[in-house]
Amino acid sequence: MFKNLVCILLACLFFISCNNEEQTKNSIPLITIDSTKTDFEIKITKWQLLGPFPDDNKRFTQSDISTENPGLYCDYLKDFGLAEGNIKVTDIISITRSISDHKENLTEEFTNKIVEDESKYIFFNNYFKSTDKSTVYAFCEIFSAKEQDVLFDMGSDDGMKVWLNNQLILNKAIFGWIRDYKYMVVGHLKKGRNLFYVKVYNSVLDWGLYVNIYSLTAAKKILKTNNSLSLLDNLLYNIGDTLSINTSLFTHFDKNAVLTINDYKGEEIFNKRIHGEDISLIDLSQYPKGAYQLKVNATGTNYKQNFYYGNDIDSLYPGFLKRSEKIYDEKARINLEALLTRYKHLIDSENKKLQDQIWQRKIIFVIKELEDVLYKLENNEESFKNTLGKHLRGFRSTIDNQNQYYKLYIPDNYRNGKNPLPVVVFVPFRTDPTRAFLKSFHVANMNVEDEQIKAAEKYGYILLWINARGYVFGNPIEQADFFEVLDEVKKDYNIDENKIYLTGTCSGGLSSLTFGMRYPSKFAAIGVFSPITIQSGVAQSFLDVKYDSEVFWLAQNSPSFFTGNYSNLPIYILHGHKNEVPEKQSLIFTENCKNNNIKPYFKITYDERDPEITSTDYTVFDFFKGKKKNNNPKVIDFSTTQLKYNQSYWITIDRVISFSKVAKIHAEHLKENVIKVTTENIAQFSIDLSDIKLDRTKPLTIIANEKKVNYKIASEKKVTIDVFPAPKNSQLIKNCKIEGPISHAFSNGFLLVDCENESKIDKGKKSAPCDSVYEAWKREYFVDGCRYKKYSQVNEEDINKYNLILFGNPENNALIKKVIDKVPVQFYRDSIVLCNKVYRGKNLGIVMIYPNPLNPNKYIVLVSSNNWNSFSIPHLNLSKEGWYDFVIFEKTSKYFTEIKDVGYFNNNWNGLKSIKNIKHKKSDN
Repeated sequence: MFKNLVCILLACLFFISCNNEEQTKNSIPLITIDSTKTDFEIKITKWQLLGPFPDDNKRFTQSDISTENPGLYCDYLKDFGLAEGNIKVTDIISITRSISDHKENLTEEFTNKIVEDESKYIFFNNYFKSTDKSTVYAFCEIFSAKEQDVLFDMGSDDGMKVWLNNQLILNKAIFGWIRDYKYMVVGHLKKGRNLFYVKVYNSVLDWGLYVNIYSLTAAKKILKTNNSLSLLDNLLYNIGDTLSINTSLFTHFDKNAVLTINDYKGEEIFNKRIHGEDISLIDLSQYPKGAYQLKVNATGTNYKQNFYYGNDIDSLYPGFLKRSEKIYDEKARINLEALLTRYKHLIDSENKKLQDQIWQRKIIFVIKELEDVLYKLENNEESFKNTLGKHLRGFRSTIDNQNQYYKLYIPDNYRNGKNPLPVVVFVPFRTDPTRAFLKSFHVANMNVEDEQIKAAEKYGYILLWINARGYVFGNPIEQADFFEVLDEVKKDYNIDENKIYLTGTCSGGLSSLTFGMRYPSKFAAIGVFSPITIQSGVAQSFLDVKYDSEVFWLAQNSPSFFTGNYSNLPIYILHGHKNEVPEKQSLIFTENCKNNNIKPYFKITYDERDPEITSTDYTVFDFFKGKKKNNNPKVIDFSTTQLKYNQSYWITIDRVISFSKVAKIHAEHLKENVIKVTTENIAQFSIDLSDIKLDRTKPLTIIANEKKVNYKIASEKKVTIDVFPAPKNSQLIKNCKIEGPISHAFSNGFLLVDCENESKIDKGKKSAPCDSVYEAWKREYFVDGCRYKKYSQVNEEDINKYNLILFGNPENNALIKKVIDKVPVQFYRDSIVLCNKVYRGKNLGIVMIYPNPLNPNKYIVLVSSNNWNSFSIPHLNLSKEGWYDFVIFEKTSKYFTEIKDVGYFNNNWNGLKSIKNIKHKKSDN
């Protein structure tokens, strides 16, 4: 009996195993919807992949090739005797490379297999080596225990087609990144098995897909938090076209959903309920040409999309330009110039992509903004102050008197600035090649921008995208540009200065951390993605680092070495495991933070995507939520190598003992009127009493390096403590305004002061060295130039306002002759003497920074030589690579310049500290 039972059991097991084997061979992945749940979300992680199918231009029509997704228009299933929209599961399983009519075009990677991927997005790059210009199919079945409607939330990189039970439910031949909630479609599931398949085309780089299935109950919740749905398949409509609107999604969720259309003036021209009316097609012929905003109010959310109705958009530019020329207000002209520059860039033949919806959105934004701004200016209405939405703006920089630009977004809850809003500042990362801001990735990247704007609306943040003059390796001009932008924004908007947050990725993360390192009391929190934290270790990848002075500068300005400065500044770091910036950069930073009793939020993500550029996981916005700048911390740790960055909350470092060492200070407000301070390499510091809670009727006790002193503070705003006495009889001393290096002179207003050419032919023209610096400035910062004068044109106002960059020698530049006796440099035929140090050579050049003897609150930068006629300057961009106070060089051949010495002046500007082990660098010849 027992043997019989065992035999029966074994037979059953064999039968079941045979059935399971048979099922595996004759089915594709099955997704089952739990029949007990009415509120569900299912992510499809298992697919039957078929492909890849490389582009074959012989099979494409000319119109197919003209699109960015030609593979979507080619039915590759026909190669196997099948067809899209008419296929069964058994057909799918039977496909092999050998039965293809075009097997010669298939690579060895061609497969028909099941893959399972739990990642947020499935990236086909992980399964195929050849991915550019290719197409893949992904199949599965969905089992539903009942007949029901569900919401499909789908996205791809790039275009995609989707079929449900062989009915095409989505066709998006759109180039662009994958992102959450990219496309949403309501689909009808029959009871039982439902065949579901997707076709995805890849142009270049990432190639991905995701599909989520929501019950209608769950979908309604999703819709309430997602206001960036695509309402229109096309955004450009010519005369005679009909507006086609995707309204079916809303009819399932809100019977009271309303669709409106507003013109560029904000006036409503169309208003109808969606439910029960067929308004999927709207005749536009009754409306004038122009930019419009379509808006659907449903599920308590406003869904917006701009579109344009009219003829070829190229023809609009001359009209906008002509109208702009009649505007005389400088601020308005600069803002209009920003829009016109962007417009011209987009319609350039290399950039114009009429069928690309991302490009359509870019050009329509500019058109709508131009129409709106010009209309208001022409009707004497306020055009810029307190305006909501996204804007491109500009201003005249005090640094070089050139226009600079920024982008910002003002959320709907701004309400005319009645209450100040927090600001999230996006600090740009370096791109290669570097581009002008209005033509850059940081303005063009609408996929990420959509998610950032969504977060802005959710949390009530103003968003600010800055240029920071491009990535300039921690030079002072970077921060100067940022603060200029912030001042401009404050003129138009009410911002909460206690809630300014910084964020950036890679080198943008470095800049964000550097801003916080140098100005910890100006920010409420910092959130960065895969940041560089040690500059000297990665400098080689960015520029031709040859001098030890450059490595010295980069190391002294690396956040990982100054983590104590973040003791009162919350830090968020998300580092991508596969990012080109090694994890070690963040690991060292966070470890150094912990050594200073600082606990930043730190996480390594193993997602295939870059954690900032393509991610929609904006937990950093949640990290910022509610964080406020601490204006009165009990404990302050601060270190610096430069007095220009000398303040942390209520502590200011006024003087240092040695500029070759790090200055450190630790301050504690122990109790009501007792403050304890310990210092290292600090000669003098001050305590700002305005924000510290003190009993003004009692003396303040300051214990400085164990020395106790009492101060009467009844009406005092600050207390200054001398730790080390100042040198006697010294008129010059490095301070927070004048300390070098050369790049500092280019971070606020400067003027190139040229010598007079000896040649009568060249009289009035720029000298070659001056022209080199002038042209380098134009190239590096994408501007028309900078302030320039011949020495004879310089006046007292110039001397009072600007740092003077002096070219020439005492013989050909009278300003140099006027100051040279008070500058520690002498020129001889066979040498240059600097601070009593002799450098031999007949073709020597020097670039040095020094306090201006005619105005000690400003600099002179002397660009000179003991043989001016053969002089050439190896450093074309002094604002970017002027990491030192002086450099002396000799032209040794037509192509090379030998650096004789480079380094810094001492505290009193009368001695030198050289950076040793100098190498050669190419000259500009």
